[in-house]
Amino acid sequence: MNKDMISELPEALLLHILSYVPTEDVIATSVLSKRWRSLWKLLLLHKAPFLESLHLNIENTKGRLDSGILIGIAFSRHVRKLELDLYHDDQETVRFPSVLCSYNNTLEVLNLMHHVLLDFPSRVCFNALRELHLFHVEFKDEASVCNLLYGCPRLQDLVVTRYSSIDVETYTIAVPSLQRLTIEEDSSQDMYGGGYVINAPSLK
Repeated sequence: MNKDMISELPEALLLHILSYVPTEDVIATSVLSKRWRSLWKLLLLHKAPFLESLHLNIENTKGRLDSGILIGIAFSRHVRKLELDLYHDDQETVRFPSVLCSYNNTLEVLNLMHHVLLDFPSRVCFNALRELHLFHVEFKDEASVCNLLYGCPRLQDLVVTRYSSIDVETYTIAVPSLQRLTIEEDSSQDMYGGGYVINAPSLK
């Protein structure tokens, strides 16, 4: 009756369970048994064999500087869902590490929010990406929009929310696989006469 059934589960399954638990609670599991003592360290050291999802909500300056490193670790762990929120008061954008986007076969969902600068001088390669949410992010230029969307051959769901069109006047959405498209603009802001070119024959 006192047998520890949970500790007999495979390590990959235990890590999967812990990935849904707040960090402070994960650390607390170290007192459960010798088997659990080092499991939380695998998550914090990013040595887990896989990473189902990562949500980064960073507001302070130091954290923004580390965001590229954390994203790189997530990509090396084959992350499937990545959410990055860089909301802060100084309005300074942080460049998304485009070098990591040259080839990726595992990322399925990408949510980028607030003060993220997207600069893609060449086409990305997100072969598995199905959902892309761009909430008040900034593109370096129109080519960056095209290079991002062209590199998502399986994209089905795209959400674009914008404050203004000052970064990109003509927003080109050419995605043959796209089935759902949502575009939201802040009506209180001057959109500078910007517009959209939409080529999405599979829209439902």
